[in-house]
Amino acid sequence: MFLDELGELPLDLQPKLLRALEARTIRRVGEVTDRKIDARFVAATHRDLEGMVAQGTFRADLFYRVAVVRVRVPPLRERPEDVPRLAAHYVADLSDGHSELSPEAYAALAAYDWPGNARELRNVVERALALAEGPKVDPEALFGVSATPAASFHEAKDQLLLAFEDRYVTGCCSATRAT
Repeated sequence: MFLDELGELPLDLQPKLLRALEARTIRRVGEVTDRKIDARFVAATHRDLEGMVAQGTFRADLFYRVAVVRVRVPPLRERPEDVPRLAAHYVADLSDGHSELSPEAYAALAAYDWPGNARELRNVVERALALAEGPKVDPEALFGVSATPAASFHEAKDQLLLAFEDRYVTGCCSATRAT
């Protein structure tokens, strides 16, 4: 069983999880009896659980129960060599093998630092597949307006707004001329 974002679990729910891990029983919603479970647990978090234990925002007994084997997976920005491999996997998975990234698209992906990690990469690939005008995905489909993403939210918003205004004005003017 995969427990994602364990560090986000509210303090009042942590004893319930600890009890389930210790007793290896759960109670389904609406039931009055516990059920035995036979499962292995893997937990993930981006939080510093040891620091949270020191601050009193994460239970020490739960921390020691889940911290049996710790594996640090560096963020995607620290392992850029994984970006092309992950992107190719997402493209193959999401397009059933019907699309591919252009070399320029791979270069644009490699140049980005991925603050949202692999989830952001997957979302960018999914959006690109939806916006691509054929089986070959170009950089423009990845990040919208240009081949590389904007440095900030406000820059990205400004780029999208300008592109929309250009398309709108061009569309209005050409529609007016046609009549």
